[in-house]
Amino acid sequence: MPEETKRGGRKAAPETRPTAKKKAAPKKPPKPKTPKLNKFRKTGRPSKYVPELLEAAATYLEMFEDLTPGNAADNGHVYPSIEGLAAYCKITRETVYQWKADPQKEVFKDIVDRVLEIQAALLLNGGLTGAFNSTISKLLLARHDYVTVTSHKVGGENGEPVVLQMEGASSAQEQAEAYKRMLRP
Repeated sequence: MPEETKRGGRKAAPETRPTAKKKAAPKKPPKPKTPKLNKFRKTGRPSKYVPELLEAAATYLEMFEDLTPGNAADNGHVYPSIEGLAAYCKITRETVYQWKADPQKEVFKDIVDRVLEIQAALLLNGGLTGAFNSTISKLLLARHDYVTVTSHKVGGENGEPVVLQMEGASSAQEQAEAYKRMLRP
């Protein structure tokens, strides 16, 4: 039955056509943000490990090469030290130890090792000749693995074992029991 128009009292039905839904354009996945890296420029604070510092460290070492115990070097130091090297190069002692451990800084490591060798030789010779206080030399040489070894040997007559005799105990069994009683609180 056909739909009636307005005249018949009814409204005409709107004409419906199947409409295609508009598909949204596919979104492109966002590109991951990667930091821009400049392969030619390092970031961060510049290192103090420069050729001028190596020259300063070598100069510090040369001051002590021909030094004899008791004489002061040009910088007023009596013997070379890690602290003296750090002060001369205007870096911290911690930095000296870090650079010494770094395999990429072999030249600096060799300078530090040589400073320690000269230090040990001066302390040893100065302590033996009396140019340095022997007690202070002994104390400082402990850092270079020079240590005093004392051993005590306890023994009886003619190197025999020491025999303990408990008072009032005649047999070995009585002595053992007396010893156990002595150790108990």
